[in-house]
Amino acid sequence: MSNTEWNTKEKALLKVALDRAKKRAEEEALKAFKSFRVAKVDDLWKLEQQIRGWKKDREDLYLKYENMEERLARWLRIGWLKQSEISGLDETRLKRIRRKA
Repeated sequence: MSNTEWNTKEKALLKVALDRAKKRAEEEALKAFKSFRVAKVDDLWKLEQQIRGWKKDREDLYLKYENMEERLARWLRIGWLKQSEISGLDETRLKRIRRKA
């Protein structure tokens, strides 16, 4: 099975996994934002850069099957997904994802 061929069961699993990854990414960004202290104008610019970084990090949180294995591996690596949440994927695919994570 290639990186772009996903069966119906896997597609359903990916939708749930993506929703969970998005939720964790959003919670992470909000937590970081709430802890950011702005005491002077320079702090505002630092916050702006931080927000741009958060946005860039989350650009791949969409349901598109191209490069999905790489994105799943990245989300596992940074903690937005847990391995148990993708355990229903094809075993060969899981091995490739784990190697990349």
